[in-house]
Amino acid sequence: MIRDTLANSHHYQNLPDGVPEALDYLRRTDFARTADGQYELDGDRLVAIVKHCRTRPPDQAVWETHRRHIDVHYMLEGVEDVGYLPWHEGLAVRRPYDAVNDGTVFDARGELFEVPAGSFVVFTPDDVHAADVCCGETTATVRKVVIKCRIAGG
Repeated sequence: MIRDTLANSHHYQNLPDGVPEALDYLRRTDFARTADGQYELDGDRLVAIVKHCRTRPPDQAVWETHRRHIDVHYMLEGVEDVGYLPWHEGLAVRRPYDAVNDGTVFDARGELFEVPAGSFVVFTPDDVHAADVCCGETTATVRKVVIKCRIAGG
């Protein structure tokens, strides 16, 4: 997992599987002029999802991993908590791997940290993560971009 601000994204140009291209897209795109929706940046190898979403309480967090994608989450407006836990043997599976949605859902709890506007987080397949979690007790609407970077061979 990587957590940083977009101002520092140039430090991650040697990462694999489309992550540098995803960060470049975030740097050069005027999201004030970009409607919510799904955008193919390089076919299905690199897909951006621009969305408004409602945060949820921590006890409703969905802890997941992906096999075929690296996720890059970038906060445009608002702030959310995001959860992280390194994958390990014996982690309780709530829903087995679903190839259509490229996800396994776990019964897990991990570290929650705040992701304010201008920040991004990169999750690899070994990173169990939960997004869209509210900070504190109050839910809120946030605007963010999630870029799905297909792993070579994935």
